[in-house]
Amino acid sequence: MLGASSLSAHADPVADFYKGKSITMDVGSTPGGGYDAYACIVTRHIGRFIPGNPGFITQNMPGGGGLRVTNHLYNIAPKDGTAMATVQRGLLTSPLLESRQLQV
Repeated sequence: MLGASSLSAHADPVADFYKGKSITMDVGSTPGGGYDAYACIVTRHIGRFIPGNPGFITQNMPGGGGLRVTNHLYNIAPKDGTAMATVQRGLLTSPLLESRQLQV
């Protein structure tokens, strides 16, 4: 009986962190495209599955086939779980298939 009452007294640190916050979903393509549509669908529903039910903001950052948004996510965006991104599927394999040097 004592063990059951102590379990309910613990707060959820993840829910406390995300409660009242917004997560930014950066999209590496122009508005109205397929990747933008996927991001909008995901952001419309994913907040229900994250403790604290954060809101979502979708932000388009086209350029370089998703390289611009990848650089933003790596170099500028907060590293606390409040930033996400979608990029084009070819971005991961392009350094292997192309001769030009991509900088991340």
